[in-house]
Amino acid sequence: METAIVCVGCCTDDPSNRFGMRVQSKATGAWGVTWTFPLSNSRKFDEPTGDVGIQGSIVIDTAKPICDFCGAKSFFKCGSCDGFNCWKENAYVTCGWCQAGGNISGAISSFKSGDDL
Repeated sequence: METAIVCVGCCTDDPSNRFGMRVQSKATGAWGVTWTFPLSNSRKFDEPTGDVGIQGSIVIDTAKPICDFCGAKSFFKCGSCDGFNCWKENAYVTCGWCQAGGNISGAISSFKSGDDL
C-alpha cells in the first residue's frame, strides 16, 4: 500500500491553522484518509512525504471530523492554487492559501502529494 501526506489549511480565518492528512491506497483503487494531525511551522514529518501520484476517489470516514480546529468533516482542493482546505459543506468557499473564492463543483480525482509541502 502506498501512503502520502497532504497539508490542509483550516477554513477558519487563522492562517496558522494547518494540519497534515495521511492518505493510504486501498485494494479497491480508492484512497482513504487514515488520520490527521496538527502542524506547526517547526514540526518535521515523521513519515515520507515524497511525491506520490494519487489517482481515484478519496474515502473519508465522516463519523469524526478531519479538522480538529473547526470540526469540518471533509475538504476541497482549490481550483486556482491546488491548495487543500477543510470544508464544512457550504456551497461558496474561500481558499485559505490564495484567498480565491468560488462555488464547489466536481470531485477530486487526482493530485500529487508533496507539491504542497
